[in-house]
Amino acid sequence: TSCGDGAFLRRALARLLERQPGLTDPEMLNQVCGREIHPAAVAQARMNVADVLCEWDYPRERARALAECIVNCGDFLTEGPS
Repeated sequence: TSCGDGAFLRRALARLLERQPGLTDPEMLNQVCGREIHPAAVAQARMNVADVLCEWDYPRERARALAECIVNCGDFLTEGPS
């Protein structure tokens, strides 16, 4: 779905991590993703997602890398899920 600044993704990811401790990176990437057409919103969404991961003790580098995989820049109406 279109993720805007990542507010919804932030909460969804936090809830997923609460309910499924020990989730592997591939499992997480299979369950949470967002697409946004506006580059500035993509950057904000990635920061929001990375912040959640850091709150769950993910190292900053890993959190940023995962956030880049979770939040994609593009038009969700024409490109669909990746």
